[in-house]
Amino acid sequence: MAKKSIFLVITIIIVASIILIGCSEEEEGEATPTPEPTATATIEATPTEVPEATPNETVDNENSPLSDILGLIGGVNSVRYDAVLTIPDEGTFTTRTWLKGKKMKTETTSEGETVINIIDLDAQTSITYMPEQGLAIEFDFADAPEPATETTEDIEQYDPTIIGIEVIDGHECTVIEYTVEGSSIKMWIEKAHGFPIRIETTTSEGTMIMEYKNIDFSAISDNEFELPEGVEIMELPF
Repeated sequence: MAKKSIFLVITIIIVASIILIGCSEEEEGEATPTPEPTATATIEATPTEVPEATPNETVDNENSPLSDILGLIGGVNSVRYDAVLTIPDEGTFTTRTWLKGKKMKTETTSEGETVINIIDLDAQTSITYMPEQGLAIEFDFADAPEPATETTEDIEQYDPTIIGIEVIDGHECTVIEYTVEGSSIKMWIEKAHGFPIRIETTTSEGTMIMEYKNIDFSAISDNEFELPEGVEIMELPF
């Protein structure tokens, strides 16, 4: 695959992951983050259907409305997972992701080349590190546009419709649909943590699928977001 395609894929995955960071930081003032149990959940791509809820009905999560389910992600302080992105006519790409507070790290390997991104939302910076080349480049994200669905509250403003409940690898999910700027979005939200398990985005060009697998809510060391000792960081412009 051409390097241009690799970096396009990485950019899409980073944007999707920033959505999760936004969801978490929005709730920080309301809930004290508590690391969840260390069990790792492996998510299969094919959902198993269970009886559907009536459209527009509030799904019962111990009598919790949809807003409460979406808000659960605010209590997640750290999580790691594999983001599996399928793009029409491009193929499937997997990126390992670590999230802790307002920091994120992604790692993608393609054709023997690894690209690591370390993002700090507080500093609005991103460092791209290529281990094989021993090269690290710092980018400034201060002027970067915010994703349309940066927080869980943003999702609700699009008037999502609850279309049912489905189980993915034993994890019960609330399934919703909504539209953003002509794109139809279908999302499976894990009811235990409010974590998105699967997102299907359909446009005139086809359906892009994002799946989150090997999810682990155990604590992550701060060292995970640091470059190896001795790596020189270059700033743009060169």
